[in-house]
Amino acid sequence: MSTQQQTFGFLSGGQRPSAVQTAEGGRPPRQNVVIEAGAGTGKTTAIVAKVLDLLLGDDDVAPERMVLVTFTEKAAGEIADRIQSALTEIERGADRWPVNSDQPLFQVGPAARRAVERQLARIDALRSQTIHSFCQSLLRQYPIEAGIDPQFRIIEGFDRSLLYGQIFDDWIDDETRVRALPQAAREWEALLEQCTYLFLARGYIFTMLEKRHLLLDERYDIGTIAEYEQILIDAVAASMSGSITSRRWPATCAKSI
Repeated sequence: MSTQQQTFGFLSGGQRPSAVQTAEGGRPPRQNVVIEAGAGTGKTTAIVAKVLDLLLGDDDVAPERMVLVTFTEKAAGEIADRIQSALTEIERGADRWPVNSDQPLFQVGPAARRAVERQLARIDALRSQTIHSFCQSLLRQYPIEAGIDPQFRIIEGFDRSLLYGQIFDDWIDDETRVRALPQAAREWEALLEQCTYLFLARGYIFTMLEKRHLLLDERYDIGTIAEYEQILIDAVAASMSGSITSRRWPATCAKSI
């Protein structure tokens, strides 16, 4: 199955994006759809119209064969509610959707009228999820293939912070006491000389962990401290004196920004 990407700009005057691009014969293509647009441009409306066409069109796609993926729980819930509301409006006799629009995105034909009651009865099977929730559901279905414990659970919030803290403390103990190496000791001394306190070093390390994907990307090169150490020293001195002047950053540093 191919993927169709739709990018919508900001629309004015009540215009709505066309949610369905038809293939030969007038039917929408059976493919994945990605919609990118700014706030208030009609993304949810376009998605609902696309789903209506799949549910109530000639293809008669079952809700459980569709998955809608978005970034937030709020957006996922709103999309599901809007789809159910649209189906309810059509079941009650609406001949178009949106109902009061001069430019409806979905016209209710005989096939849609016949299918709406059946599809509305099983609409709860349609999955409207966040990216994390969708990935979690896949891992639940295929834990052996993914090489993970079938009873895994997602930790968030305080529990995640607590686990990070425990792992960090064990790592520090291993680095500085259990398997302490001369080179590691010198590196920790240099780090603490700059950070002053261990809890500050911990904050810097956790920040780097969140950006670790950049460290693995060969396109990024932060250079060496020698390349911009003097620039940072000058910047601090200038800020203390109240006269900050701009300087050109090293090429390696500029490339990574």
